[in-house]
Amino acid sequence: MWGIKPEHDPDTCWGARTIYGESGPYTFGIVRDRMGGKGPKTKLKSLCEWLNSTGFDLLKDQLREQRVQGSDDREVRVEQDGYVLVANPRMSYGYLYIGAWRADSE
Repeated sequence: MWGIKPEHDPDTCWGARTIYGESGPYTFGIVRDRMGGKGPKTKLKSLCEWLNSTGFDLLKDQLREQRVQGSDDREVRVEQDGYVLVANPRMSYGYLYIGAWRADSE
């Protein structure tokens, strides 16, 4: 799995290594061959729908609010609607690593 892996082993999770700052500060672009998920189709679909409708916007807001730079090695965490979304540039100067899963699987 690409991105940030949860410390536990949830039945459904998603992760990606994205291009950080692709369209301006605090934005990220998802590269199809640098993302992946695991879990039952219905749960994974629900997780991806939440990411696209809510999660990614919340993450961008937090990245902006916390002024996270590509040179940082710090975690940004968003929890809402029963989901957890975690991101960290890991001092990569161009990537943002992301992981997401259901909060009740922690």
